[in-house]
Amino acid sequence: MARIVFFPHPEFGHLNPPLKLARKLAQAGHCVYYMGLADFEEYIRVQGLPYLTILKDSCPKGYLAEHTADKAALGLDNLDLILWDGNRRSPSFSLFEQIERDLAHIVSSVMPDLFVIDFKLRDLSALIRRKFPVKTSILSVTLIDLAPVTNGRGNDLRAPVPELFLCPKEFDFNLSPKENRYYIEASDRKSTRLNS
Repeated sequence: MARIVFFPHPEFGHLNPPLKLARKLAQAGHCVYYMGLADFEEYIRVQGLPYLTILKDSCPKGYLAEHTADKAALGLDNLDLILWDGNRRSPSFSLFEQIERDLAHIVSSVMPDLFVIDFKLRDLSALIRRKFPVKTSILSVTLIDLAPVTNGRGNDLRAPVPELFLCPKEFDFNLSPKENRYYIEASDRKSTRLNS
């Protein structure tokens, strides 16, 4: 069976929708992991999935709560907050380099067959495909035309990356069919909650 790593954008609106798909794949016998910030680890583990923490030094557990005021004042999402805060602390901060190191560790320890990457992180697909012998797909929680995955220099990759949409095909009113676009039933999040 396959080893699959889900890499969602670090917001609950991107963590929750693929949970049903991830659990179905795990029930079918695949080894399924989520990867992301330490602040989301407990939540995903309560959902019944193993978790791979990235950016442990830059974003330790509690980081997002500690920076809530900055996030609100600047109107940033969590990823932009990390970039803003990192650049504020150090001009040489490189989120991309830190993620690349974490990915190298995950690839060597987990040996995934597939990364399912959130559409907001789609350019990481190029990094993974260039640096590691692992397939990628892009997962979208919304119906939008996705910009092509680039090699980081603005050039489209030669081989298209499969796009997974969490909705029935009938909801996509875009009349121009595209290759490599697949529709999957949307999530109905398990009703397990964290104890506060």
